[in-house]
Amino acid sequence: MTTRLGLMTTKVLSLLFAAVLLIAGTPAIARQTTTNSPVIINNYDVTIELGRDQENRSILSTTESITMQFNDKTHHGLERSFVKNYDEHGTSFKLTSVTSEAGDNLPYTWVGDTLRVGSADELVTGQKTYVLKYTERDITKHFDDRDTDEFYRDVVGAYWPFPIEKVKVSLFVDEVLAYNISADKMACYQGTANSHATCNTERPSSNTFTTSATDLLPGEGITIAVPFTTGTFAAYKPTLLEKLLPYWIGLQIASIPISVILAIFLIVSTVRTTGRKRELDPIPPEYIPMPDTSVTVAAGIGSSYGLVLGSVMAAQLLDFAVRGYIKVYEREKKKFIGTNKQYEIHVVKNPSSLLAEERELLSDMFDGLP
Repeated sequence: MTTRLGLMTTKVLSLLFAAVLLIAGTPAIARQTTTNSPVIINNYDVTIELGRDQENRSILSTTESITMQFNDKTHHGLERSFVKNYDEHGTSFKLTSVTSEAGDNLPYTWVGDTLRVGSADELVTGQKTYVLKYTERDITKHFDDRDTDEFYRDVVGAYWPFPIEKVKVSLFVDEVLAYNISADKMACYQGTANSHATCNTERPSSNTFTTSATDLLPGEGITIAVPFTTGTFAAYKPTLLEKLLPYWIGLQIASIPISVILAIFLIVSTVRTTGRKRELDPIPPEYIPMPDTSVTVAAGIGSSYGLVLGSVMAAQLLDFAVRGYIKVYEREKKKFIGTNKQYEIHVVKNPSSLLAEERELLSDMFDGLP
């Protein structure tokens, strides 16, 4: 009996001792996991200012101060993804500044909706703070089932692949809007995406709300939901460009078959114009007389090179006829057997404008000129 009792007592003490070790060792294991991360976000400070413009549309100004500890030499800096759409429309996102804690401008690039801060030629080690400032618009939505205008925001997105040691979120609402807040319906959620685990919020003043968290694991974030009375914010209105965009897309789609037909027509026309489908017909040469040179003089020059064939006189007379100085008439005279063709030449134009050798030729033919 005593032996059994002693054995049972020993087992119970062993189990209790193991449980104590397990409970005591859990924080150490979690902290060790965080410490071994290549990058740790030491502090994530988010300041949000919510208001409305002259059209009563919601406007938002956000400042994020992110302090990161780089434990290895494999990173070039901060990589922060943004959601630039809300409720199926754009939010007019505008990045206003990217600076260090001291206010110095930092180099950055965009890859889609992901902001990369740092230099591609430089690796970062140790602790570094990045300060991002940006503005947005139309970031509230009306819910008929709850009869509220709601500001719903992932103030710390659940997409960070690194642990976050400390988070602080401060929301400042325009004092004019503070009286429209349904504070009893305000909600705060912490954890992974779609988590229903709640977090506490404080209200230091009528228009200020704060919340904080520690030791967020990779993939965990914070979401807040602030309801306002209906009519606090005007509904989203698409810009002129957004209104015209569907028509422009439709026009582009409709123009595709027209463009194809036009391209085919141009190709066929080009081929017909520049392509050779058959041998070209011979092109007869045309010779233009030399200026201020008669046919007889040109023939005299050409004959020395053996380039003249036929009657020079006939060529000169044809030239006179073409230029309108003479007319040649064909006459037939009957003979005893057959007919005989003769040609009469009439001067019909004042030859004073002819060259000297041309006038001399006509003068010899007609024994003088009129």
